[in-house]
Amino acid sequence: MMVSPDVWLLFLTKKSQEEQKDTMNLVFYGCLVLGSLVSSSIRAYTFLWTSLRCSERLHDKMVVALLEAPVLFFDSNPVGRILNRFSKDVGCLDELLPKSFLLSIQLVLLMLAATLVPTFTNFWVLFVVVPLAVVVAYISMYRLKTSRQLKRLESINRSPVYSHVSETLIGLETIRTRKRQQDFMEELYRYQDIHTQSFTMVLASVRWLGVRMTSVISFLIFAVALTAILVSQDAAFAGLGLVYVIETVELMDFAVTSISEVENLMTSAERVITYTKLDHEPGYQVKQPPPNNWPLEGNITFEDVSLTYYPGGPQVLKNFNLHVEGGTSIAVVGRTGAGKSSLVAALLRMPDAQGAIMIDDVSIKEINLQKARRCISVLSQSPFLFSGSLRENLDLVEQFQDVELWRALEIVQMKELVERLEGKLYHQLLEHGANFSVGERQLICLARVLLHKRKIVILDEPTAHVDPDTEQTIWRIVREKLKGSTVITIAHRLNTIKDCDLILVMKDGEIDESNKFDSYLNA
Repeated sequence: MMVSPDVWLLFLTKKSQEEQKDTMNLVFYGCLVLGSLVSSSIRAYTFLWTSLRCSERLHDKMVVALLEAPVLFFDSNPVGRILNRFSKDVGCLDELLPKSFLLSIQLVLLMLAATLVPTFTNFWVLFVVVPLAVVVAYISMYRLKTSRQLKRLESINRSPVYSHVSETLIGLETIRTRKRQQDFMEELYRYQDIHTQSFTMVLASVRWLGVRMTSVISFLIFAVALTAILVSQDAAFAGLGLVYVIETVELMDFAVTSISEVENLMTSAERVITYTKLDHEPGYQVKQPPPNNWPLEGNITFEDVSLTYYPGGPQVLKNFNLHVEGGTSIAVVGRTGAGKSSLVAALLRMPDAQGAIMIDDVSIKEINLQKARRCISVLSQSPFLFSGSLRENLDLVEQFQDVELWRALEIVQMKELVERLEGKLYHQLLEHGANFSVGERQLICLARVLLHKRKIVILDEPTAHVDPDTEQTIWRIVREKLKGSTVITIAHRLNTIKDCDLILVMKDGEIDESNKFDSYLNA
């Protein structure tokens, strides 16, 4: 369709002047131009719409894959690399790749027409086009070996820049307090210099290809002109062939740049597709829901449980056996690396452990991972809040009435403070709840635990970063309001375990000894 108007004009030159004056010639020419325009528009719309749909589906699959990825993935991949996939790479798929791909297709078709038209008008040009096509293919394949690797190298060198900026923003207060701004700036310059070097090589490879392609097309122009003279070709046909070949020279730079850009952008698609195929935690494949109203008692049983965080790694739990009666409060103590947090990780299946872990005689491996985790509430050292309303932080799925939220806030002594806030329950929190103190954030998290009334509650040193008054408030509420729940406390201080029914002393992934708090004091 793109060359049909020009071909029609060529045939018009063969007609007599009287035949050329026929208005149907102009009508037919207009129809060809309109058809070319409509077909190009439909092709562009269809291609861009399909590309955006593909990009959207890849993004959604990548989000799901990340949400279901094991914890080890986040430990081994810096945040800058993940942000790079969702910012730079997804942006390329949304905006740059569709346009560059469509432009490349159009330019390739135009260049193909520019070589085929002279061939149809002069058969002898074919003996020049075929060898030149082989040369072009060889040059393109030769460059392709390095272009993708250069783009991958550029992407790898870009990730440290993102990571450094992200980490700098997180620790900005500390950096300014210690007056280390210049050190961080110099480190950023170093990362940026490395990235710029690799990006310069990408641009240089594009120009390398452009110079050689231009030489090939120049030789093609010479061949078309020479054969037209040698075979005494008709002037109209020779002129049409030369016009298209000369047009190829003008398109060459654009075509080379566009095709190279597509090659580079396809590495973004490759990285996104890689993230859509991340390994999932095994529990997500199990669709079996737990029994209704499970768990009723909160009994926990560990049978020969062993845990490693990665294949071939050291065992952090070794044939661990323990039975906890529902409603019991136990404390887990021990040195760093003894296996305290690993015990909780095994219970939450982060990652899956060998052996059997039973909650109310139901193996947590036989039920859906999300359902199993929802029966457990966790209050960690660092209070977890996200940007959004206070109500969303307390009740994300909106399963509680406002009166229940106010009751929970009253229990944790936050009701009066919230009533003074603009919007009250709908007051907007900053990221990580930055508009509240650490103690207030922890009390909000405790209110969230009280709301859900889970039969199993894990306390991971929740008072490590709060003031003494807030600490006393938290432990008083735990004693009074979590009766009937199985409470597992990971502790480092004596005053946090004195009210526990049982003390477990961990050592090298095993229970070294267990007893009541009073027994240790008497000893």
